[in-house]
Amino acid sequence: MNLLKRQLGLLKWRVHFDGWRFTTLPMILKFPAVLKLGGTASQWFLQREERNFDRRLGINTSGTHWPSDLPPKLRSKFYEYTPSPPAHFSCLLSSLLLNLNDYIFVDIGSGKGKLLCVAAEFPFQRIIGIELSQGLHETATKNIAAYRSRTQKCSDIQSLCQDAGGYQFEDAKLILYFYNPFSEIVLFQVLENLKLSISKCPRDIVIIYYNPIHKYIFDQCDILSPSIPPGWNDPMWMIYRTHGIHTQSQG
Repeated sequence: MNLLKRQLGLLKWRVHFDGWRFTTLPMILKFPAVLKLGGTASQWFLQREERNFDRRLGINTSGTHWPSDLPPKLRSKFYEYTPSPPAHFSCLLSSLLLNLNDYIFVDIGSGKGKLLCVAAEFPFQRIIGIELSQGLHETATKNIAAYRSRTQKCSDIQSLCQDAGGYQFEDAKLILYFYNPFSEIVLFQVLENLKLSISKCPRDIVIIYYNPIHKYIFDQCDILSPSIPPGWNDPMWMIYRTHGIHTQSQG
């Protein structure tokens, strides 16, 4: 994917989720000095993009939320919920050039379920969210029930309230999504479970990792290899894949 194609892809998905008016407005009004608002212009627009996204889809996914309903001993292991950027995610997912009908999408640390709804725009077999916070899980369940889109391609969506460290991966091709939902301790456990699952059932698994603070953990995982689409050079997004397995299955 060259730079122009990527920018056109981002524009397409921004219009899809936000509409033309809200897509072009940030291009015109850039400067906080002109807006005379608190914080930066980017923060202001981000908040309004999130609210506009929710309004258009009839859901509630905006804002940053700490998992205050977790026991104190767990709070240091799990990070706050912050919604992911839907246009960038959709553009990247499109650039993978996979037959998504063959894959199950799993959001590890799915929060209010924003990416579950975004992923429904693609023809996955199923869509699963894993969320430890009961409060966020309940919000995600309500969002899944309320979600409406004329272009929805997957209707089998569910949110599971459980510890990601104990999640047993299904014996199917998977696309896993991480947006730094928890600490290295939990992440190590998740990857150990994934390695065990692959040893029992070798298959193609793709990992999309946004804001890769713990990138070194994935780099050291011996079942994964970086798999960046051609022309995709955004360091905020890392893609990993079970090396060797996908080339055998496609051959």
